[in-house]
Order: sequence, then structure tokens, then C-alpha cells
Amino acid sequence: MKRGPWHTSYTQIIQQDRRAPIETDELAVELRVADESDATPMDDASSGAPKGFFAFARGAEPGICLHKLFEVVDFTADHATLRDAVATTLRTHGYDKPAKHRGEIDPIADTTAMLATLLDKELPQLGFRLADVGKKQRKAEWRFHMTADHLQPSRVAD
Repeated sequence: MKRGPWHTSYTQIIQQDRRAPIETDELAVELRVADESDATPMDDASSGAPKGFFAFARGAEPGICLHKLFEVVDFTADHATLRDAVATTLRTHGYDKPAKHRGEIDPIADTTAMLATLLDKELPQLGFRLADVGKKQRKAEWRFHMTADHLQPSRVAD
């Protein structure tokens, strides 16, 4: 049976690819290995429960909450304004209480600190910080459509 048109997201494609066996494509393997080592630095069982931002809840819903932050936050804002945006977003999505997370965390303070650090770091090879990009200079979402008859998720990621 032939399927009709359908929509998905980059996140869903990547999640599907992570469940698939690792391909022999060197770049895909290199990206996947880098992703996995970067994504879990505080999850080593020998180091105990994760702390700080590394204790933030995992999964699709917490991911949507964090993604929303990047849509609503003014990257050029001062710390107090960032904190207010974080508090509102976490409260709206139900992640403002420590009990919703995986370890010792002050959700608002730790998420604000993570966001401030991220915004202040210069992007490698690009020579600017996100904190230098005003709301009028950015696009929060990039929509694209592509045929997916022979979709290879690792190729989309590449």
C-alpha cells in the first residue's frame, strides 16, 4: 500500500535514526558518536545522580519545553529578563518544580544559567555569539518540505 503525503520534524527523523543500526558512513558515525558523548557527560552511573541542568527531565515533552525557550527568549536580554522567560516557560510546561526532574536541580536557576552560558559562548567557526543576535535578526523556526520516498535520516542530519 502506498502512503500519501505526511509531515514529520527533524527531531522525529533523528530519533528514528538513533534507533537504527549505525551505518558505515564515516561522517554519520562520527556525528552520532559526538552526539552521544556530548549528550550524557553526567549520566555515568559511577558519578551518582545527575545534578544541575544535567538533571533536567528527558524526553519529548521536556525537549519541547526547552525548544520553546529558544523561540520566546530574546537572546540579547539581561539575566533578569532571561530568568523571567525561563520561569514562565517552565511553569507553562510544568517543569518549574524539582520533583519533575531526574536529580538535584533548581529548574529555573539552573536552566537560566545554562541558557546564559550558551548564549554567551562564541559559535565555533562562525565568530559570533547568540547573545549578539537580536529578535529581528533571527528566525525561530525554519520550515522546509522534502520528498521522503527513500529517506535516509543520517543523510538529512549530514
